Amino acid sequence: MQSQPVIRVAVQAIAVLLAIALLATPASAEQSTAWGATTQARDASAVLAPGVYAHVGTSLGAFTIRLFEHEAPKTVENFIGLAEGSTDPATGKPGRSRPYYDGLTFHRAVPGFMVQGGDPNGDGTGGPGYRVPDEIDPVRTFDKAGLVAMASFGPNANGSQFFVTVAPYPRLPLKYTIFGEVVRGLDVVVSISRVKTDLRARPITPVVITSVRIDRVID
Repeated sequence: MQSQPVIRVAVQAIAVLLAIALLATPASAEQSTAWGATTQARDASAVLAPGVYAHVGTSLGAFTIRLFEHEAPKTVENFIGLAEGSTDPATGKPGRSRPYYDGLTFHRAVPGFMVQGGDPNGDGTGGPGYRVPDEIDPVRTFDKAGLVAMASFGPNANGSQFFVTVAPYPRLPLKYTIFGEVVRGLDVVVSISRVKTDLRARPITPVVITSVRIDRVID
């Protein structure tokens, strides 16, 4: 009679060992293939669609803009030329120079509205020595967050300054060239818009554009 508890304990111990052995058994080929396919599918969903992109690095994080090269070709060409240093910032003609945006700041941050940057003066008054004409698409409106547009000095007076919306703003006049949309890192743009600012909406601690890298994705 005293031997039954011992036998029962032994059986339970064997069952535990078998369970551990099963957990430690390598996955079958079918299982491995299925898990690999899931991982590949997840990675593929993160791949950018064919197009032209600008990866913007800042002191608060990075975000990616899909550039509207067909809707606003002159504006996109100018932005890329300045970003890559292939446009002379004095004349707007082809020429080698340092990447224009590297080291500039977002000089204006308005929560619930937008962030603005790309001014070498850092106060909204500067730009290159030439102007780029407007490319207004009447179909596009400021109906969502993440839209990227030129900050203009007036009609056909675009330069290097741009802004990114952080919320829909349908009241904004359709006089600004929309040339891109944030497809990754919109949370970074929102965080920039919420930094502490002075009475002119200028960040107390500068938010620096560390780099703008152009990425041309093809099929």
